[in-house]
Amino acid sequence: SNVVEMIDGGYIVAGSTNSKDGDIVGKTDSLNRDIWIVKVNSTGNSIVWQKVFKGLKEEETNALIKTKNGDVVITGYTKSNDNDFPNNGNGANELSDIFLIRLSNSGNTIWSKMFNNHNNDYGKSVVETSDLGFFIGGATGDSLELGRTLFVKVTSSGSLQWMKRLDAFTTGDSSYFGINRMIVDSINSGYFLSGFASSNNYIESAAALKIDTNGNLVWKKVYSRSSPQSEFHGLISET
Repeated sequence: SNVVEMIDGGYIVAGSTNSKDGDIVGKTDSLNRDIWIVKVNSTGNSIVWQKVFKGLKEEETNALIKTKNGDVVITGYTKSNDNDFPNNGNGANELSDIFLIRLSNSGNTIWSKMFNNHNNDYGKSVVETSDLGFFIGGATGDSLELGRTLFVKVTSSGSLQWMKRLDAFTTGDSSYFGINRMIVDSINSGYFLSGFASSNNYIESAAALKIDTNGNLVWKKVYSRSSPQSEFHGLISET
């Protein structure tokens, strides 16, 4: 989800924009997408604050969560190596990095971090962990469709603890697990993820997997393999 309700009744929404006019403040060009974060009041008819995070290349928001202490955290990817994204380890090669940004309820930037696996790296989903750090599920490779699943664990201050890559999702045709949704398994610990398995002939099948708190695979499952272009988008927990 890219919208969360805050304790004061307002809502924070995260997305991306090419526009530089209208309600958008702080964007100076329309050549590339930049990150746009907006807080609106409880009725949605008034902007309380907004933030634009920009570089000279492309940025995209993929996930937004509210933390236990009332902040918000956003993840996605950036191809920039300047302005609000000056530390792109892949920037010289014009590849994307994962970004993770933490904001207060009042819109102040607490910290902004970037992570890379020396390829095109994408942050797809993020959850807050029991130690108040964060776990990012993403992808790494030549493109979002042709790559490997990437897991990143950071502290509450955004410092990298570890990064792990999940290679071939199954033996044989399915080589990549694409993340659509991720939750914390609060009963057995670890993380449960849903999405799709993309095969060598590009047929997508609905899939799910479980990993432990250290990023090790516990189990994986591909569903509806004979039906092309199927995937899971939703995921809920009864706890």
